[in-house]
Amino acid sequence: MRGLTWRTRLLVKVHALYAYRFYSATEWIRTHYADEITLPDIAAKAGVSPEHLLRLFKKHEGPTPIQYVWKYRIDRAIELLIHTGLNVTEVSERCGFKTTHHFARMIKQETGRTASEIRRLSWAELTKT
Repeated sequence: MRGLTWRTRLLVKVHALYAYRFYSATEWIRTHYADEITLPDIAAKAGVSPEHLLRLFKKHEGPTPIQYVWKYRIDRAIELLIHTGLNVTEVSERCGFKTTHHFARMIKQETGRTASEIRRLSWAELTKT
């Protein structure tokens, strides 16, 4: 950082701190996605206010922290549907969905397919090879 003004050095440090806070939040979500998660929970784990966490996510990710949680849960659920024989209820519970109805609606909304279709199509691909 030699040759940079004090203001530039400060901005670099602040940016690094914010990136660390964002990373802390996403890592905490990835390890606790099956639990009930609230915005204040995520903010507390990242060491920032809920309002600041929203700004960090807007800058680094796009969706809100809670949208990130739901997207992460859906991604993990799809992995479980494809790679395990767990039934839809078990997948739903392991991924933090309160009801199978909500799980089914979110999967369909995100992928355009039902959980059963996702599983059937992925397993059909396995039998072709």
